[in-house]
Amino acid sequence: MSRLQVAIWFALPLVGLLILMTFAGYIYGALAVAGLAGLVAVVLLLVIFFSRGQRTSTKPPGGE
Repeated sequence: MSRLQVAIWFALPLVGLLILMTFAGYIYGALAVAGLAGLVAVVLLLVIFFSRGQRTSTKPPGGE
């Protein structure tokens, strides 16, 4: 499973919770969930970015 698929399946429940709380009328709760989803997205992007950096830096010298 690719990293994008993992990120999508991780974000789907958060989006569902955001939609549910918005339609239930809990605006502040929806804003809190949106903030949480944004924070999770930033953390996931940082993890993906740093894992790519480590993967490219571990090539053996002279290897193709």
